[in-house]
Amino acid sequence: KKPVLKQAVAGDARNTFGTFLRALRKTGRNGVLYTICMDLDYAYEGDTFVLYTESDTVYRSLKKQDHFVLIEQAFAAIGIATDGFDIRLKGKKADAFNAGVNEIQDTFGGVKIDVK
Repeated sequence: KKPVLKQAVAGDARNTFGTFLRALRKTGRNGVLYTICMDLDYAYEGDTFVLYTESDTVYRSLKKQDHFVLIEQAFAAIGIATDGFDIRLKGKKADAFNAGVNEIQDTFGGVKIDVK
């Protein structure tokens, strides 16, 4: 039996985030992912609910297939489709890191770069 979950209130980021965390705890049953998500920043950008982190490690963990599927399921349970949310890096640290990775990729063209 699927748990009955409260639906997100569009435009109310705080409410949506709290509802998402409850849904993640009930549907995902992954303590590590839940703990990681508790520290995320969040906001609505237009109709898209965005989860933000300044940590590249956290960002990559959230984007991993097994974690992303659980996040997607939690959002679906509260009425937000896959195209209704996003996970993004923010802050100067993230921007500098991404700029460095892009520069290396441009410099070395076809070489596979494994970011850790």
